[in-house]
Amino acid sequence: MTREDSANRAVNIFVASIAAGVSGTVIGHPLDSVKVRLQAEPGMHKGTMDCFTKILRNEGVRGLFRGVGPPLVGLTVMNAVSFGAFAQLNIMQKKLFGASPTSELRWNNYLISGAFVGFLCSWFSCPFEVVKIRMQLDTRSRLGTGTPPKYRSSMHCLASVYKNEGFRGLYRGMMVNIMREVSFGATYFSLYSVTKEALQKSWGETPGQFSPFSVIVSGAVAGATAWCVAIPWDGVKTLMQRESAVSTITNNAISTPQNTWSTIKQHYAGSGIRGFYTGIGPA
Repeated sequence: MTREDSANRAVNIFVASIAAGVSGTVIGHPLDSVKVRLQAEPGMHKGTMDCFTKILRNEGVRGLFRGVGPPLVGLTVMNAVSFGAFAQLNIMQKKLFGASPTSELRWNNYLISGAFVGFLCSWFSCPFEVVKIRMQLDTRSRLGTGTPPKYRSSMHCLASVYKNEGFRGLYRGMMVNIMREVSFGATYFSLYSVTKEALQKSWGETPGQFSPFSVIVSGAVAGATAWCVAIPWDGVKTLMQRESAVSTITNNAISTPQNTWSTIKQHYAGSGIRGFYTGIGPA
């Protein structure tokens, strides 16, 4: 592969990653809103469909897309960067272990690269997650109080969090966000790569070239499995990053503690092991 070919491939990956980030966010955000409500409001919804219909009935379609701004920016950028970073980390590992540039890595090498990508992304994603969750749980307009939502927009929410809680408020739940991103990245990238290579061999595809079907199947398997691994951390993160006022508004018995361990203990005491997998359906 020439240098020009490598540059063209990098540009194609970058553009495709941006397109995937935008389309994935727009399509998936309503389900993410349901997931966050289920996690932050235990006992208020019978299940995914009940929560979905309540949002649609009380807030309309707009309620399902509330808070879409932060992930539209954050996930699009992370998608564009993460796949490129993953590829570069794999190249670095090949050089480190003296492997041929065309050789395949083992699953544990992919896992290491994916975990490192997740760690890097966690520092970028945390402020976006805080704003997204605050927007999704800004419940004043749907409780019959007659008062408007607390936040007019994502930028207003960002400014409000920074003004009232400082820079530290934007990184609330950072430790558990690292655990979520690392566990998701390690699982997703390793399983995606191994599954894609296995399908390539079983279907007799040209090495290095994958059919759209094999990519879709690999992505689906990897994504579903990664969420099963990361969802406990995701639920704890939601509880930590929401506002304390949400607990009072929703009559939720769980308060909003300041550290990861106390959140985990309270969550387990209130919901048991099953509570850590709340929202796994829409995820």
